[in-house]
Amino acid sequence: MATQTVVITGPGGIASPSVKLFAETDGATVVATQAAAPGAADPSLFSAAFTDIPAGRYRVVLFSGSTPVATAFVVLSLATATFEAGSKSEVNGYASGEAPIKPDTEYRWTASDDGETHDVTIATI
Repeated sequence: MATQTVVITGPGGIASPSVKLFAETDGATVVATQAAAPGAADPSLFSAAFTDIPAGRYRVVLFSGSTPVATAFVVLSLATATFEAGSKSEVNGYASGEAPIKPDTEYRWTASDDGETHDVTIATI
């Protein structure tokens, strides 16, 4: 069994916090709902533990009672881990199969403003 803890940022001090995972494909299908707990060190970070949610992209909504108070997106794997929800642009690159930037690797891109090709090496610090 995989326990997937989803962390989302929201307003501190909300009553009866819960987190719902929605299928990203239609945005209306609730995949799962769990009670959420505010963080001890940062009460604006809420965590909710889910079990065996299929790997994939989900819309995450934090509720105070029945009122939605924060929305984010998350990419889950079928593994016991903590997954931080973020903006759609933050999760889309990784979810679409792009590899994260690796240190000491040369990358090439074409700048949109000048049309020139540039090389850069990301160094380990």
